[in-house]
Amino acid sequence: MIILGIDPGTRIIGYGIVSTEPKTKVITYGVIKTQDGLTKNSKVDATTLSTRLLRSYQQILKSSRNSSPDQMAIETVFFSMDAQATDQNRRGTRVALLAAPRPATPVYEYSRPRVQRKASPATRG
Repeated sequence: MIILGIDPGTRIIGYGIVSTEPKTKVITYGVIKTQDGLTKNSKVDATTLSTRLLRSYQQILKSSRNSSPDQMAIETVFFSMDAQATDQNRRGTRVALLAAPRPATPVYEYSRPRVQRKASPATRG
């Protein structure tokens, strides 16, 4: 089974693709910076939310294209005192969900602490 994991955001998105068969191994991982490749002289304003969301969508699709994930895991948005930041993060999550490799791809959402406990031996305990 191949799983695409996403840590959503509107400026920076973390992703990883792992295979669980025959044993768990990392296929690829990285960071998508939605402003990369856009210069101040660009005709596209890299600071607009719509531009960043579109780039997020395009880059998530590109990152998962070759591996054809069977499942998608996405970190749930945490709540903060900054309502605007929370709202923008939710938009990033929605875009990541839209970029699921196939319409029928199962998507599972996990909280940040749960992801950290599973992903890092140093945080187990």
